[in-house]
Amino acid sequence: MDKRFSILAVVFAIGIFIAGFVLLNQDPNGSKTISNNDNTQIQPTTVPSFNPVVYEDHLDGANDTTALKSRGYKVWYRGTGPQGLTATWFQGNSTVFPAFEGPATGYVAANYNVVTGANNIDSWLVLPYLSGGLQNGDSLYFYSRGPTGSTYPDSIRVMVSASDSVPEGTWVELGRFKCATSGSWEHKGFVSSVSGSHARFAIRYNVVNGGPSGTNSDFIGIDYIQIVRSGSTPLYDVPELIYYKFENNNPSPLSTPNYASAPVGNNPAPIVGQQLGVGVAPFDTCLVGIGGSGSTAYVNTGWNCSLGSGDWTIGFWVSGLAESSTGSPTYLFGDPGSTSFRCFYGGAAYANNLLFRGPFTDIYVPCPQPGPNYMHFVYNGTNILIYRDGTLISTNPRTVNMPTGSGFKVGGYSTSSYSLNANGKMDEFRLYN
Repeated sequence: MDKRFSILAVVFAIGIFIAGFVLLNQDPNGSKTISNNDNTQIQPTTVPSFNPVVYEDHLDGANDTTALKSRGYKVWYRGTGPQGLTATWFQGNSTVFPAFEGPATGYVAANYNVVTGANNIDSWLVLPYLSGGLQNGDSLYFYSRGPTGSTYPDSIRVMVSASDSVPEGTWVELGRFKCATSGSWEHKGFVSSVSGSHARFAIRYNVVNGGPSGTNSDFIGIDYIQIVRSGSTPLYDVPELIYYKFENNNPSPLSTPNYASAPVGNNPAPIVGQQLGVGVAPFDTCLVGIGGSGSTAYVNTGWNCSLGSGDWTIGFWVSGLAESSTGSPTYLFGDPGSTSFRCFYGGAAYANNLLFRGPFTDIYVPCPQPGPNYMHFVYNGTNILIYRDGTLISTNPRTVNMPTGSGFKVGGYSTSSYSLNANGKMDEFRLYN
């Protein structure tokens, strides 16, 4: 016998054994990118509270097929070819990543093993029927993500039907997205375009060329599902007021979309005397400083502050702000109104601070530069809590009744400047009530 053939045969046999051993020991409910998975819970254990909520499932208990069906979900496999090793939807796998909140396995998951080969994945999770159905304008919210560092473009579509609960019925697609692979859960929201006493939402894991030998599928998780009756909610009660990511396609005149799930104010919002540019992480496109001054620099939100005595939250990224304590202040946002409400740096804020001023005693907020820093101001009815990069840095007892404004601006205030300085950047401005 040819010795070379014998050696090759032994090597081939060993390879087959190792491959078989790996396959036998690989969790079928796991991810293709095991080495990159993140099993540390980095998200907060609390989630936003929207009102009025007409349906809510934290997914903290059992989320296998039987448990899901017992709670009124419809679970449908519509992939091509025979079903693979895993259930259509199954209990979250904490070795891939932990839940957004609650127990580490407290979410519902799906993965590439739902089909065989490189077949297409089409897994439906139809939400339970609600007494009275859905109204046009009702919003579906949930958190989603994929494995950290995954290179597979897992895709989810969100559907709504006025009367059906099976995939073969009449459905409207509300939107689609690729699951995040950055290591964080993303909050997603979709607004119903239909109404009906038997209307339902559906979350659809839909991937072409999926499966264990496909190139587009890995593992996805869904957590903390809510349906909010936002369509009938007065404007001052909507869960999210304004949200600017400072993205655009260079329209003329320059503007940026209002990404709020229940928009208040301009969409898109005109950008006057400023520009959008590309930053370094965590910024993609962002509002960048151009050294302007006077009243010609701002994002015109088209919204008047109407927070009243209710709770509110403001969040935004900043980087590279001027540290000077001399000269005029430079404003990050504000609304003159009958009692002014604004935030600025420079001037009276002194170096390495922001000054948060309104119908309350001034609050000096340490914001060391160059950053970047994520700033988060939260009023809970008794205190204004200041967070920087997710850490509580001060608690300020205040009783605040915010009067109606006369024109809220991001990157501006009344007739004051927003120059940022040449390197200043601002991104992801959000204001909620």
